[in-house]
Amino acid sequence: GHNPAAAHALADTLRSLPPRPLHLIVGLQGQKDVDGYLAPLLDIASSLTAVPVPAARGGAADPDILAKRAQEMGCQAGTAPDVHAALAHLAKDAPEARVLVCGSLYLAGDVLKAERGHA
Repeated sequence: GHNPAAAHALADTLRSLPPRPLHLIVGLQGQKDVDGYLAPLLDIASSLTAVPVPAARGGAADPDILAKRAQEMGCQAGTAPDVHAALAHLAKDAPEARVLVCGSLYLAGDVLKAERGHA
């Protein structure tokens, strides 16, 4: 999901699952409503890692700005150079966490390509 309506739907679905710490890995395109997207997810997230979105048409939101905004909204947040690095950090520091990679559809495409061994 890449807009506020999708973020609300994701948050509702996550609330219906058995409780576990939730960690968000987020990359957004630059023109997206950052606050509208993050607000419903940050209500249930333990932390957020902002990542760049390769190949984003129209430019991507700066991960440092996303992380800072999440912090201002009351969530522990940081950045990583990519999804792989964010996942590696979580595997070491929060292996019990539920992880949601979300935001840009371009980011989802990159994750799927990497999963298939094409990245």
